[in-house]
Amino acid sequence: MIQKKQDSYKVAVAAVAGTDPKNIILTITEARRRAGSVKVETKILAGSPARMAELKNTLGNDVKALQAKLDKQLVAQGLSKSSGVTPPTVSDPKAAGAPKKLSAGVMHAPSLMFGVMVTALVLRFSSV
Repeated sequence: MIQKKQDSYKVAVAAVAGTDPKNIILTITEARRRAGSVKVETKILAGSPARMAELKNTLGNDVKALQAKLDKQLVAQGLSKSSGVTPPTVSDPKAAGAPKKLSAGVMHAPSLMFGVMVTALVLRFSSV
């Protein structure tokens, strides 16, 4: 059930970003400031700097607009609305000082990241 909700979250983000859910990597941690919530670091793999620019343009810089688009897709997937979204940031491996590889020798692709705060019932790691 937990994996299904995480997959639904990826489908929602993919719909907003105009990408495939397979291009989305999630890092989920419990939120310290809001009881019963989790923070979802959402990383969208772009594959190229040109595609990264397209993603950045699609998501935009307006956090409220991004949250509204995301919430619409979350609800469409049967999930709860978010309680907050952070601005998207770009990760480019060609930038000075950027890591060239992730663990296990996997190449670090250009990507776009943002954070989302959602209720813990949506994406909780451990089952109750």
